[in-house]
Amino acid sequence: MKKKIVFSLLLITSFYACKKEPIDPKQDVSTNPQEQFTENSYVRIMLTDADNNNLYLVNGKTHNVQTLSFPYSGARVYNTSSGRYAGVVSGSGNFVRFFDSGIQNNGSSVSESTAQWALTTATSPSPVHFYSRDNHTVLFNDGDGSLSLFKEDELYSRPTAINLTAGNTAHHGAPAIFNNGKIAITHKDLVAPVNGVLPEYVKVIGIDGTEVHAKDIKTGGIHGEACNGTTAIFGSTNGILKVSDNGTQALIPYPASFGTTWLGSLIYGKESQVFIGFRRGFGVFKVDITSDTITTIDNSTDFNGVTFDEKGKYLILLHKTGKLRVIDPSSGAILNETSSVVGFPSSGNSYMPILKSTSKIVYVIDATNQKILTYKKSDLSFIKEVALPGKPLTASIIGFDGE
Repeated sequence: MKKKIVFSLLLITSFYACKKEPIDPKQDVSTNPQEQFTENSYVRIMLTDADNNNLYLVNGKTHNVQTLSFPYSGARVYNTSSGRYAGVVSGSGNFVRFFDSGIQNNGSSVSESTAQWALTTATSPSPVHFYSRDNHTVLFNDGDGSLSLFKEDELYSRPTAINLTAGNTAHHGAPAIFNNGKIAITHKDLVAPVNGVLPEYVKVIGIDGTEVHAKDIKTGGIHGEACNGTTAIFGSTNGILKVSDNGTQALIPYPASFGTTWLGSLIYGKESQVFIGFRRGFGVFKVDITSDTITTIDNSTDFNGVTFDEKGKYLILLHKTGKLRVIDPSSGAILNETSSVVGFPSSGNSYMPILKSTSKIVYVIDATNQKILTYKKSDLSFIKEVALPGKPLTASIIGFDGE
């Protein structure tokens, strides 16, 4: 009798174990697990709008979008080295101001207060190139060749930025701050300048604007800069101009295969300690300042965007075909890749996708369709898309990329 009872119970248990509940179409098992993957709690994405003076502050974890107002349209946004502030720059409006994310990394902990505008502004003519290190941020002002200097710990106490004339003249220039507080800055020759707005030289000034190391190597034109704290590099027609914090300068030659092509865009990855140079329609290259060599990372002519993740460990590359890649910048090895990531606008459209990445998520910001596409960085699986109220022009990760 006991055996019959046990057998009956097993049949009942088996029946209910095998019974399947109807699948709720809102709980698609193919996508739901990935939607549970979330960004670090303190990550924020600040975007400017291409058509108006709106800014968009996106919470990376909740995807809540807050619209803010800025005095000028078509502004550009950059993050300070601490990540706490977004520097919003209007070159046409001659105006710079900083937005405080309210997120502060205190070393052993992270605190969050109300997000708001800080006090300090700058009104020098045509601010363009933005560079930040430690407590200092500088803007190169193309309109007169001066620098606007901001100190992060004074953004709530100083009404206007410090202006450094630096003995310069108007040109499309760039600065880089060294660990010792000195600043490498481009210089336009007054005697025999090259045609156009590009400078020919780099010199080193102190934090007060006085020259400490004179210009040395003359080039046929300079554009783009990157710095590791002790060495700054600048793209030039003659090679990569290498400038040390003691003023020593040297040229890293381009490979013979470059012909007359030169690199005018440079970035540095802090954690990987790798310099990268690139040119759209030409390729992406590793610049080794120890061996003075330039080697190919990706020689595809169709890449659209290249960036380091926020920690500067991995290189993220987006091709016009929609292929997205995560690359080891030291070896050039492709760690992950996918295809058909994002539809690109028609040829000649200036609003191409913007590429950003944290330690966890790659953001492909689709300006044409006004949305952010998010991908899990570890395997580039799609997570979700976030709708934006307007057409993004530039974007920057602010806050803190960690828990």
